Amino acid sequence: MARRIVSRFIPPQEDEEEEDEEDEENESDTHSEDDTSSSDADTEPEVAVNLPQRLRQLRDSAIEVAEDTEDEEEGSEGEQEEEIKGRVKNGEEKGREDVGIELENNSVLPTCPVCMEPWTSEGPHRVCCIPCGHVYGRLCLEKWLRKCGNKGKCPQCNGKFNPKQIINLYAPRIVVPNDDLEKEVKSLREKNESLTLEKARLLEEISKQRELFEEQRSKRQKIRQTSLLDFCDQSQKLSIGVLSGSTATVPGRIILRYELPFDGARVMVIDASNQTLMVSSKAPGIPCEHVLNRVSLICPGEVEKIKLPNNTKTVKDLCVLPNGLVALASLGRKLAVFSKESNNFVLQYDLPAPAWSCSGNDANAHYIYAGLQNGKLLVFDMRQTAQPVQSLDGLTTQPIHTLHSLNNAGASRVLTASSVGPCVWDIDPGAERPTLVPGLESHGICIALACGGDNVVASFRPRVDLYQPDTLSSQTLNSISAPNLGKLGSHVLMKKNPDGMSFCKDQVCNGYVSELRMSKSAIICSDRNDPLFAYGDEMLRGVRIWGLPSFTRYADLNPHREPILDLRYARVPNGPGFLGCLSEEKLQVFSCL
Repeated sequence: MARRIVSRFIPPQEDEEEEDEEDEENESDTHSEDDTSSSDADTEPEVAVNLPQRLRQLRDSAIEVAEDTEDEEEGSEGEQEEEIKGRVKNGEEKGREDVGIELENNSVLPTCPVCMEPWTSEGPHRVCCIPCGHVYGRLCLEKWLRKCGNKGKCPQCNGKFNPKQIINLYAPRIVVPNDDLEKEVKSLREKNESLTLEKARLLEEISKQRELFEEQRSKRQKIRQTSLLDFCDQSQKLSIGVLSGSTATVPGRIILRYELPFDGARVMVIDASNQTLMVSSKAPGIPCEHVLNRVSLICPGEVEKIKLPNNTKTVKDLCVLPNGLVALASLGRKLAVFSKESNNFVLQYDLPAPAWSCSGNDANAHYIYAGLQNGKLLVFDMRQTAQPVQSLDGLTTQPIHTLHSLNNAGASRVLTASSVGPCVWDIDPGAERPTLVPGLESHGICIALACGGDNVVASFRPRVDLYQPDTLSSQTLNSISAPNLGKLGSHVLMKKNPDGMSFCKDQVCNGYVSELRMSKSAIICSDRNDPLFAYGDEMLRGVRIWGLPSFTRYADLNPHREPILDLRYARVPNGPGFLGCLSEEKLQVFSCL
């Protein structure tokens, strides 16, 4: 009853409304007057008693109630309006990509700026617009109008509108295409097609490489199955035989298999059982660095370069151990063990001095010997990787340039060579110092030692006597006049004594040896023929071969432009042997039949 009376007696408020809103107020006032008339009719007896006084009381009380209600409604209206506008503003700040919901077809489904929920094409939250052009869900607009008392303003631009101006939009589905996503999808599809083509190409290339690899492997197997004798007959042959004027009657032949160029080669080793050969040389393009070159005896074109451990420096010796591993001794104070199966170095020892030589123990595959520059001999057990098990002092502090293992009846001894001559070492604990092979003191400086079977040949060059000026001057003149001829040295054949651990001097021959280098020599052994002794002759710049035990000249091999540095011989079980001849510039491999 009070609110109906209030609608008649509340004074009109100042508002800058348009004519359509004034019409709405008039309609509302008319409807209120009708309700008030009916109410007055119900209370005619009371009004008739004292109508003026009653009206004044009602007017006063209604004015007070209306003022309180108007204040509360205006406060709540303002808070809600600010809240909705804030939500709309927050939605705009998120950007278009955040307001929409991404669909599978690279488009965005728009959402209502008020509730941030997607609108629908039908139902209470269907999509609609107002005169300013902004689009909302109808349910949100109706709630907004009720909060504002049918005096709505657009939450985004404050454009005025009324309920009659809300227009429904009829669309089965409203989406906003996302051009960025379409471009990204197109780019990804193009990349996918490109990668698919690249994958197909790579798979085809891999298939071709596999076929080529299988074909090459089958060829290698066929070559390995072929007899080495037939392969040697097809190789380049070097016609060498018994030299004119020689009384040698040693049968057999030596055939050149192949030659390979190298840069700065120094030492090598032949592993006949695995038909491979290892050569140390300078690393291509890297100064002061060296590499190992793994060469196949069957397919010489296959050369694999193996990087050495850091700070290895120049390799002085290589040897094949009984277990198939390869030991390496270097001036970088390194003793390293290389595995051909894993193709890397499996063990490294740091030495107290540069190493000049190394050897294995034929009776115990775990032991390795290393000859040092200071004359010491170190014994290593590969099962103990921390340090050597023995350190033995030599007779002098001169480098041990050659090492060979001797084993007889369980006793372990080592035959070494330094400048003072060949020495025999007893490796057993508590053994005495090494002993020199007797009878060789007068031959000069020992520069090489070759072992094969029961035969040992030590090579010597004459000493320079600093206390005889005439001798020194004549040697100096000879060196100046013929710098490439070397010096006339000697080769001494030593035979094993019956105990198998000591040696005695046998035959001697002369040959031109190096004045500076300590080149290695080799003994060629055969079951059917007498052994041969091969060494690098400085006058020939090639290899000269002698027949043992009488040192009869057998043959001279192809000369080199550079002096011979290393000679190695190894024999395939029940097959031919291989002789490697190495200079700084090239490697020659011969078959010995």
